Amino acid sequence: MTIICNFISLEQLKTLFEIGAFICAAWFFIYKFNSGYHNVNLSLELKGERKEYDSEKDILILNLELKKGESGSLTIYDISAKINEEKEIYTFIGIKRQSFKGQKINWEKISTSVPNINLSASETTSFSTFAIVPKNKTCTVQVCVLGKKFNHCCKKSQWKTSKIF
Repeated sequence: MTIICNFISLEQLKTLFEIGAFICAAWFFIYKFNSGYHNVNLSLELKGERKEYDSEKDILILNLELKKGESGSLTIYDISAKINEEKEIYTFIGIKRQSFKGQKINWEKISTSVPNINLSASETTSFSTFAIVPKNKTCTVQVCVLGKKFNHCCKKSQWKTSKIF
């Protein structure tokens, strides 16, 4: 047995380093599990169709498909689009929950108690909007989704996609 100092042997020092390495590895895996678990996996697919509106304008119909991943649920706060860097913001239809009474939906009123839509794990849904755009002009569309993990304290996330029509 080799003694490094008066109070610790080489074998004891090796054991201490092994314990330290084990603790660091355990902390690393706990951190990676925790940070991955709190990520909200959501994929976006933007589709659009451009149709003639009149002699000078087209109507651009946008459909955004959301595919929620396998972990956790997601609360959606806002989905909006911007076209060609204009100031006007286009909100997607149906992103808020309707109020209801008994077993009847009230189409005239948005729910005040729980106004936001939730997506469950592995759920797919879509939302649409439209815009009147100049004919024969390329349109750059950017879409942004704002949401957070369901029942998670306060960290909100954004997902973006864009397409040229």
